[in-house]
Amino acid sequence: MQEKQELKEGSNKHRKGNKKKAKVIKRQEEIMTQEVRVRLINKHTKPQTPEERESRQKQIKREKKQKRRIEMTSDKFDLVLNKYRELVATDSVKARRSIMRLDYKTNFYLLKCIAQTYLDESLFEDGGNKMRKEVNRRKWRMAEKYIIKAFKLNDDNAETLYTMGKIRKVGHQEDVALYCFKRIIKLGVTRIATQEYSRGRDFAKMLINDARFELYRLYFGSDQKKSAKYLEEFKANLKKGVETIFHPLSEFLP
Repeated sequence: MQEKQELKEGSNKHRKGNKKKAKVIKRQEEIMTQEVRVRLINKHTKPQTPEERESRQKQIKREKKQKRRIEMTSDKFDLVLNKYRELVATDSVKARRSIMRLDYKTNFYLLKCIAQTYLDESLFEDGGNKMRKEVNRRKWRMAEKYIIKAFKLNDDNAETLYTMGKIRKVGHQEDVALYCFKRIIKLGVTRIATQEYSRGRDFAKMLINDARFELYRLYFGSDQKKSAKYLEEFKANLKKGVETIFHPLSEFLP
């Protein structure tokens, strides 16, 4: 019995010793593997010269400056755009000047903003909200010029479509105006709200509903049934709390 017990204890000690040895070997292999990796990295990585280190530091500084410049440009853009939106309803000339301080020639939205200012000036007397007796054709042509440029860059932006529709309506090009306002409705709230320069879902709802009102007015003289349909839809959305630029509404109804 005593011999069996001694053999059993010896066997247990042997197994424990093997496990410990295996752990040591595994750890040594890990260390060796890490050392090999380091040697390989060092072998293929040349030490930087002082000139190279200086060049790298200059590159980092340039990247930081460029990043700051982009951030400042973005901030300036947002500030100018907000200023335009505040001014456009009361002083379209100042609003346009603020936009033209930016790099507007290749930006569809800024071109659209410029077109909107000329459209307003073609319809309203200078420095006021009083409608002109006749459309200022020179101002209207300027509005047309800029909206075409905007449309060529982005023909599916809801605000660009809306301004294009208004300009074409004033120019008695009803077929194009009808297309623009119908396209806005077809785009829907979600797509408009996620477009570049979007002002959110509430604005998208307002834009779509105002497009309905424009369709009501366009169809008024040619298709009374369609005209009534769009007016009914427009009023139904007003009851749901959707905002409109047509207020007081009574001034825009026949």
